[in-house]
Amino acid sequence: MFMDGDRYDNLFSVVMGLYKEASNPAELMKRFSVKMQSVSGVDSVIIKERSSDSKVGNFEEFIFNTRKPYVDNSLSDYSAFPELIEYYNKGYKSCMVLPISAYEKKFGLLILLSKQEEAFGGSAISDAVVMVEAVGNAALFLSEREKSVNLAKYFDAAFNSSSPQALIDKNGHVVKANKEYANLFDYSVKEALGKSFIGNFGVDEQSIKGLFSGIPITTRIPDGRLFVIRGNSVNDRLTHILIQNMTEFRNLEDIVELAQKSRSEIFISMDKDLKIKWVSSNAADILGLVPRDIIGANFADVVYNGAALKTSLASSANNNYSGSIRLSTGNGMNADVKAHIYKIEDSICCILSKEYERYFNELSSAFDQVVGISNDAVIKIDENGMITQVNKSFEKILKYTQEEIVGKPITSIYDGGSGQKLSSYISIAKKNGVVTDMFANMLAKNNDSAVPFRLSIKKINDGYGSNINFLIIGKELATKIRADELQDEIEKRLRELEKYKAESDLKTQFIYNISHDLKTPITNIKGFSKLLYKGEFGVLTEEQKGYLSIIMDELDRLMFLIGQILDVAKLNSGKVTLDLQQVNLNELLNNPSIKAFEEVCKGKGLYFNTKVDYDVPEIEADPNRLIQVLVNLIGNAVKFTEKGGIDVIVTRSSKTSKYVRIAVKDTGIGIAKDEKKKVFKKFFQVHRKDMKMQEGAGTGLGLSITKEIVNLHGGRVDLESEQGKGSEFWFTIPFVPKTKRKTKKQAPKEKIKE
Repeated sequence: MFMDGDRYDNLFSVVMGLYKEASNPAELMKRFSVKMQSVSGVDSVIIKERSSDSKVGNFEEFIFNTRKPYVDNSLSDYSAFPELIEYYNKGYKSCMVLPISAYEKKFGLLILLSKQEEAFGGSAISDAVVMVEAVGNAALFLSEREKSVNLAKYFDAAFNSSSPQALIDKNGHVVKANKEYANLFDYSVKEALGKSFIGNFGVDEQSIKGLFSGIPITTRIPDGRLFVIRGNSVNDRLTHILIQNMTEFRNLEDIVELAQKSRSEIFISMDKDLKIKWVSSNAADILGLVPRDIIGANFADVVYNGAALKTSLASSANNNYSGSIRLSTGNGMNADVKAHIYKIEDSICCILSKEYERYFNELSSAFDQVVGISNDAVIKIDENGMITQVNKSFEKILKYTQEEIVGKPITSIYDGGSGQKLSSYISIAKKNGVVTDMFANMLAKNNDSAVPFRLSIKKINDGYGSNINFLIIGKELATKIRADELQDEIEKRLRELEKYKAESDLKTQFIYNISHDLKTPITNIKGFSKLLYKGEFGVLTEEQKGYLSIIMDELDRLMFLIGQILDVAKLNSGKVTLDLQQVNLNELLNNPSIKAFEEVCKGKGLYFNTKVDYDVPEIEADPNRLIQVLVNLIGNAVKFTEKGGIDVIVTRSSKTSKYVRIAVKDTGIGIAKDEKKKVFKKFFQVHRKDMKMQEGAGTGLGLSITKEIVNLHGGRVDLESEQGKGSEFWFTIPFVPKTKRKTKKQAPKEKIKE
């Protein structure tokens, strides 16, 4: 009933083929059902899949509990289970049921039914057991692979987010990281792989174990940045980590915490219109101001003569104010306090205290730390234009260290024209508080070339309003400029390519037209030559017939050359379409165009053999084009072979492959190593001085046409050759092409004389 011979190997190969074609267990079961129907010879094959939410009957439970094949070779009304009686009522006489499972995972039942009694026994049972065991294991592998694919999709989606993320192993080494993680340490993603997570974040091995268990850690690295790291274990070897940079948030938290604990200072946050949004809780103890009573009020309404304060703030270029104010307290009394009001982004901060400058310094420190991790180059200068501080991005872009540049005039790193513009822009910033979108060039260390920047200049001052400083924030433009240049170059090349393509198309069309037009007069010349040869216009001498025979042979060769040129023109213009049909390769090799080579080889004293392996299936291809390819390859083999012979061998690429491999092997002169890469190029010909070749034979187009035809079928062509030891040209064709292009409804193609 099943396959003979080395059946276990054959059965296993069948299952492996199904496994490679299936994407999930359900698809595997369907393919297995179809395959069992074809190889078992039974009347019906049923795969009853088992799902987690389906009810399990007594019969199914019995089969899975016994874990053995159940065989009933004589079904009747008295069979042991209702399911078997139902099969009997449908006309079946024999039944074999096997559980499909692997490592306690149950996938379903295989049910084989026959209308013959005593249908199952001996090798049929053992063969079925082998296949079911193999399918169970294959289904388990597919199930696990599906889980792995889903897990990989999850991580790919997660890693595309804007948060720094990585996969680390139990030793604390980075296995996978996204771009945001690499940017934390100025690595590329490739450089981040294999780095020590422990070393980067200054944590210990115990912390790594904690991450595997889901315990988050908080760590501050030497440059002052603070991170909260959370882990989510993938398996016992890997954990996925998510990193949050808490530096700016924690710095602000520290400042607020100080304000909340202070006994003499109050911290107030307002919007740009002085509407109070938040008040530190110590306001009630210090001034009797209950936060909930003043939140939402306008600060100008709380301050004595608030209108004057509002006017003063409005006249200030940067909404800053330092001085004494009188505040209406919650107990109906007024209090004179020191106040510093300072704008940060769209918010206004107010510190009320005799020691408010201490908090301003805290704010300034937090601000400096935020600037320190900015991707833009930031330079801090005093009112005299001397550099007092730069950030890491400045050091990275312009190659200066903090120590090398601090204390130097800002004009020393700008070229002449930019330096003059900068001085005027600083004057404007001093008056108006800010200047944006100016362009200037900075000079990198030990580099005469200038780096272009787009700059903004902001005036800042200390808490007293006396010492004025400026922040110059620069966005480096060299990369963008170069990217724009490359884009322009790409567009230029594309325009040139379009131009060359148009010219090439015109040349191809010209060649096609002129070659096509040449066929008509050549056909007429050949027709009249044949009439002359047959004596239609008078009897010819043998010498005259000899000359006419030469003329007709040369006309045939000329038609062949024109045909090749037309084929090249069609292939180049994309006009060639395939007339796909089911092709039996045994029959194809018996085509007269190919069989004719037997006589040619006999004439040269060569052997000519063809062989098609037993397991080669029919393929879907254009038979005329395949014959053209084979004629080209066999013709070349005969041309370059003086002794020995030619073998044409057709096989499957491998047992599990979806391709047929067709090889033409000769014992000829072979091809030199340096010529192998050229043989498939148009017009290239292999020449040997010692070869007996027809003068002027060939155009060097045959192999290039061969390659294009094989490519159209979705296959590939190549060769193996050693000089003096022969050559093997081979090509592959898939059983079913990737793209089916039928031409039966189109006008018939011109046939090219082979």
